[in-house]
Amino acid sequence: MKTTEERKIIKEAQRGSTAAFALLYKQHKAFVYNICFRELNNHEDAEDFVHDVFLRVFRCIWQFRGESSFTTWLYRTTSTILTNSLRTNVSRYRRKMTIDIEAVIHRLVSPDQANPEKCLELAERAQILHKALLLLTPKIRETIILHYLEGHQNEDIARRFGITDRAARCRSERGMVKLRKFLRAPKLPRRAS
Repeated sequence: MKTTEERKIIKEAQRGSTAAFALLYKQHKAFVYNICFRELNNHEDAEDFVHDVFLRVFRCIWQFRGESSFTTWLYRTTSTILTNSLRTNVSRYRRKMTIDIEAVIHRLVSPDQANPEKCLELAERAQILHKALLLLTPKIRETIILHYLEGHQNEDIARRFGITDRAARCRSERGMVKLRKFLRAPKLPRRAS
């Protein structure tokens, strides 16, 4: 969706248009679901949170001022709801991060190049990367995923976390140093509980 078109839809939703809000929901549901699933590692819980997030967005869309992109505002809203809910319901929700191994393989190997040995090797590498990412702190892990796996720029990451561009870059670099250290170790250390 183009930015000007999205702005018009947001303005309509802020005026109370349920049709405009339905369009926003349709356009951003997968984005919110991915954030929730990555944090919760559970389809049903992620779906529940998607509904919670959009209920909150429906009630608070008037607070969106357009100083950042709508997806940045939506990301921060989703993160806040997840953090607050997980803080109060830690036993109910599992805070795990997952990497969709098939998606990683699909991104790295085009279908015409795919052979079973290459796919198996990539799947093993993706599992090792997944385990190493779990050893990072949640903020650093999220930064690494956003920057290196999803391709977001440091400026966008900084806005999402409410930090400076330099802090986002440092967090990303520090995370990669730690990740490389874990990946070079002969055996991955156990995750601290």
